[in-house]
Amino acid sequence: MTKLSIVIVNWNVRDLLHKCLASLRVATKNITTTLRCSEATATDWRRTAEIYVVDNASTDGSVEMVRAEFPEVILIVNKENKWFPHANNQALKEAKGEYALLLNPDTVVKEDALEKLLGFMANHPETGLIGPKIIYPDGRIQDECARELPSLSGVVFSLFGLKRLFPKNKLFAKEVLGGWDHKTSRYIPAISGSCMLIRTELIKRIGFLDETIPMFYEDIDLCQRVRQAGFKTYYLADAEIIHYAGQSARKQSSRKMIQALEFPAYQRFFTRHYPATALFMFNLILIAGSALRIMFIMPVWLLLSAIGKKSNEFSLETLKKYLIALKIGLS
Repeated sequence: MTKLSIVIVNWNVRDLLHKCLASLRVATKNITTTLRCSEATATDWRRTAEIYVVDNASTDGSVEMVRAEFPEVILIVNKENKWFPHANNQALKEAKGEYALLLNPDTVVKEDALEKLLGFMANHPETGLIGPKIIYPDGRIQDECARELPSLSGVVFSLFGLKRLFPKNKLFAKEVLGGWDHKTSRYIPAISGSCMLIRTELIKRIGFLDETIPMFYEDIDLCQRVRQAGFKTYYLADAEIIHYAGQSARKQSSRKMIQALEFPAYQRFFTRHYPATALFMFNLILIAGSALRIMFIMPVWLLLSAIGKKSNEFSLETLKKYLIALKIGLS
């Protein structure tokens, strides 16, 4: 009997994936007693948890490393980058566990984290989805691990820079529950896709991750659908993982171009879950916010180009990002 299916999507982060899988070897050994799984013992943890690694055409030796050092892992190798939602769904469709854990490869799971997450789910049937406290390697809490659902006001505060200027403000940083220290457990609207535990039967019933957008907001969309199905989402501060944050995206030739995917993802979320009037207002806000950013960035880029500064590349990529956003808003 398998209680837990762990799904990890990897793209060229071999060393971090190694750390992640090594941490899971320890963490999964602690869940047998909690789950009262009669078929598993402390030394036979593989019956309690199955681990899927879906590799999106890595070229850094990730596949070879997994095969050589973690033979217990179920490896799915894609010949091209299928992106995050599709790759997760490949494993979720095969998952045999009562629970499914979606986990980023650039994470380290603390020894007792899985035990605590699963223990809470087992005792709270109204909870369909749960996430841990996520911290950076230096110990800071990653605020995005517990958040609100997207809103028009949140888009305004983000695009016009108020969220960045006032990251702890209850109003301007409302999408990451600004003003709250994330040190206590509570029911919340949404959690981060870096680490989320869901009942497998539930995700198979409400539908897998949305594959219409390559990345961004597929986790928030899942949280919304869990809520619509009548279940709650919980943030468990007592369980912790370390997240190195965005290592796969950093390997792309242009981080800003990857970030630009957030805009159509946001647009897709509004299309799927909100009235047409909200989508119309979102597009207006996106046009206005992007135009304002372009007005500020364009002179900086022209100045840096004129004096031949190497940092001009960053300004150019940022400019391209908001030009893409403007085009999306006008489309």
